[in-house]
Amino acid sequence: MKRGWLGSALVASIMLTGCAHQNPAAQMQAFYHAPSNAYSLSLSSPAFIGQVNMTEQCEPYGGSVNLWDSKNRFFRVDYLNFIEHPTVRSPAFANDRTLNELVMNYYEEIVLPKERNILSRKVLFRDTVNSTMGEGMLTILSLEMNKKALPPDVLDNTVYYGFFVFRRGDFSYIIQHRQEIYQPERMKAMLVTLAESMTTPGKNFFTQQINDLGVVDKVFGSQAEIDAWKKAMQCDNKKNKKSS
Repeated sequence: MKRGWLGSALVASIMLTGCAHQNPAAQMQAFYHAPSNAYSLSLSSPAFIGQVNMTEQCEPYGGSVNLWDSKNRFFRVDYLNFIEHPTVRSPAFANDRTLNELVMNYYEEIVLPKERNILSRKVLFRDTVNSTMGEGMLTILSLEMNKKALPPDVLDNTVYYGFFVFRRGDFSYIIQHRQEIYQPERMKAMLVTLAESMTTPGKNFFTQQINDLGVVDKVFGSQAEIDAWKKAMQCDNKKNKKSS
């Protein structure tokens, strides 16, 4: 299995415009269930407007889902397992705040610096935030992107990217959102709202399949809607996974 998915997928998602709809559709009544029973996410979350388009990546030690709503707003949820992750290890007796800082440092010092299309970055805001999911760390960065790597209709090559990091058990959850305009209070509201739309641990949905799609629990929609969902790769607890 190819390593290094996290950084490349993250930056590709920052640069892509996503899948916009001119007329927002009705709010989705569905759930995304992450691999490894890590979490479930309501796609009818107040953070989203209309239907949601998704792409997914996963590794044995974590996974990621990119989400675009009908207004073309981008969100992302990563999770990583402290026990299995090759780089981010939980120190003995570390509290949640220490672990949140450890994970955020991993993104700032290892993930983002590897990306050549990020020309510069700056931390604009960092604070501890309470939510129904527990205490988390909120960080907002400005990212100056390589103009050549952006879609031609993008006028400003600076984007504002927020992280909300919190820990549950052996997992760290990293909620992310992109803005074109720096609005720290709105960023905080979007990230916390999305985090509070999650349940941990999630529902183990791999026992139920819809056309070999095991990550989305559709409670409405047509066969065409089901066929529109695409999985990026086989995940770590699929029975037919091939070892690397």
